[in-house]
Amino acid sequence: MENLQPDYDKIPISALVSLAHLVLKRANIASIPVYGRKSAIAVIRGIKPAPPRKSKVHVKPVFALCGLCCKPLLTGELCDSLGRVHLSCQ
Repeated sequence: MENLQPDYDKIPISALVSLAHLVLKRANIASIPVYGRKSAIAVIRGIKPAPPRKSKVHVKPVFALCGLCCKPLLTGELCDSLGRVHLSCQ
């Protein structure tokens, strides 16, 4: 299997340190020191900023489906004792 990690050997230390500082600034973490190549690469690989608050989260609620009409069995609807079929569908 190939190594999927990027190769940081060709990138200057100053660029790595500045990128690590940018990652820490965006993640709102100021307590981690970045001094050299090794610590900069650790910060770049390990710290990911949180997603923006305004981004849409594509999470759809999961509902059990009725066995006869295939419509969702929502909370509070009348169904049989096993929770598989609407009472109105029987």
